[in-house]
Amino acid sequence: MLDSELSCAISQAMTRLSDTERIAFVLCHQQGFKLKEAAEVMSCTVNSVKVVLFRARNKLKARLAEYH
Repeated sequence: MLDSELSCAISQAMTRLSDTERIAFVLCHQQGFKLKEAAEVMSCTVNSVKVVLFRARNKLKARLAEYH
């Protein structure tokens, strides 16, 4: 598998997330925000961010399972 193939698959999987899931994922996993910081940016509770991240991770895992 080529890195470009994996990058393309990740990009496609990210586009299938809801806006909220994508924002939470990017803030916490790509930009290094803490849950509390992400909650402030997203104007929601920390628990809401946790739930959204859980859903986003599960969707990404399912879509990228063949690459693992």
